[in-house]
Amino acid sequence: MLRRFWIVVCIGFCLAAVRESGAQNVQAEELQIRAADGEQKYANYTYKEIQNGTGTVRITRYSGNETDVVIPDKIDNKKVVTISDGAFRYCGAYSITVPEGVTKIDDYAFSECPRLVSVILPDGLETIDTGAFWCCPNLVDIHLPSSVKSIGGRIFGECATLADLSIPDGITEISGSMFENCKSLLDVDIPFSVKKIGNMAFAGRFRQS
Repeated sequence: MLRRFWIVVCIGFCLAAVRESGAQNVQAEELQIRAADGEQKYANYTYKEIQNGTGTVRITRYSGNETDVVIPDKIDNKKVVTISDGAFRYCGAYSITVPEGVTKIDDYAFSECPRLVSVILPDGLETIDTGAFWCCPNLVDIHLPSSVKSIGGRIFGECATLADLSIPDGITEISGSMFENCKSLLDVDIPFSVKKIGNMAFAGRFRQS
């Protein structure tokens, strides 16, 4: 009976050691993946250097809970130039300020932010990709700077309270579903440079009485 007890105890210790070793291996693998991916952490931001030696970074994730977010223009003394895909998706902020120096906002970067009311975009911003502000139902205050040269589809789709917007001169296309289901939309200033309006660009925009 005593021998059987010690065998059980030994087996228990062995299994625990295997589990701990396995957990350490998984953690080590995750660290290696993160290191290989080049992502680093700074305060509430995860970021990645765009190319070694350029002194520029992209923000890949925001994990904070501030109500008024002011994105830093530099991280680790490197200039922030891009907000990556989904970086602020589901963010709970009421306002977000994008700093000078950012030239590109990637797909769905600020999408599905349920409380977002106001966004300040910098002069010098050139590209806003697909769905950047998609499904921000309380967004009412946003201005597209004249420097913007390219706008993707769906960027304001499902922004139910957005009432007015001016498209910068030089934009040649209002992409598909850009204002889809913007039910409060009353006024869009479209410049003469626009030559094409994409499929369902304004679908479902009319308010019901």
